[in-house]
Amino acid sequence: MRRLILSIAVAASVWAEPIPIKIELGGPISPLARPAPLARSRLKDIARVAGLNQHSLTGYGLVAGLPNSGDSQSALSSPLVVNLLTQLGMQLNPALSNGLNRNVAVVAVTAELPAYCRSGDRIDVRVSSLGDAKDLQGGTLLSSLLRGPDGKVYGSAQGSVSSLSPTTAVQGSKPAVTGVATLAGTVSQNLESPALTRAKVYWELFQPDLSTATRVATALTGQGLAARVVGPGTIEMDFGPGADSMGQLARAGEVEVELDRSARIICDERTGTVVAGSEVRLMPTVISHRGVTLEIGSQGATLRSVVESLQKAGATPREILGVVQTLHKVGSLSGELLIR
Repeated sequence: MRRLILSIAVAASVWAEPIPIKIELGGPISPLARPAPLARSRLKDIARVAGLNQHSLTGYGLVAGLPNSGDSQSALSSPLVVNLLTQLGMQLNPALSNGLNRNVAVVAVTAELPAYCRSGDRIDVRVSSLGDAKDLQGGTLLSSLLRGPDGKVYGSAQGSVSSLSPTTAVQGSKPAVTGVATLAGTVSQNLESPALTRAKVYWELFQPDLSTATRVATALTGQGLAARVVGPGTIEMDFGPGADSMGQLARAGEVEVELDRSARIICDERTGTVVAGSEVRLMPTVISHRGVTLEIGSQGATLRSVVESLQKAGATPREILGVVQTLHKVGSLSGELLIR
């Protein structure tokens, strides 16, 4: 069994004495000569069909029946809320609103309409307070129309609201008051995707790679589906005359493909995190960074083994990031280095 010796000597100003580290790699073959196996995934897990997108719907409404956790009188009297209520065909009498006791809240209603949907399908909706409501738990969303970006009505929503955990984007700001109404939305008209009426469709890889795209086209052709590569992230598939487009898309989505991803290393300077794939390996080298001397033997090593060894030796996250960046600069660390 061959052994890889990774020695790290640290200057006395950082640690009391040099720390030798020995790493044993199993197997009789050099790690550099043994490429990492390629992962296999279904096409529908690594790509999407262009044009088959979800559609965002938006509306406004009222959540009623809140236990003293809705909008205050001042919020209900604001110009924004008054204008929204007027658009909804409601006029709030100031004399009567004093007796509401915060049991209603004006909300924005949003939903995602799937690419495949028919009239009568049920969808989840999300509600977000537009006033100063404290909580939407236990309320009931009154009937609200849902419109698309084109202004047309595609559905409506009405139902019980469950509160979501408060979230805040900026420290110290007021938490967002949101909730969800499960299956409270009803689609009112069929939505036909133009992509399914064309003779060709295009699969778009989530992570463009020319080698992977070529393997996708080859795998589809092997299943009797005409396909060709038109770019690193796009594969064209021809339905053919009189073909069952839905059936062919279903077959294509189940085709398994070997992924070929380029080596990528992501370093987060704020948290000191280093993320890299198992295929990231190092060439033999000797570097010195801030009192840390790193020597990689002739057989090389994985980046993971180097980082783990530095951590065991007591190196700080910033020191580890510095070593990784230096390895990349001198050419020992191959791949794309991303600094966040």
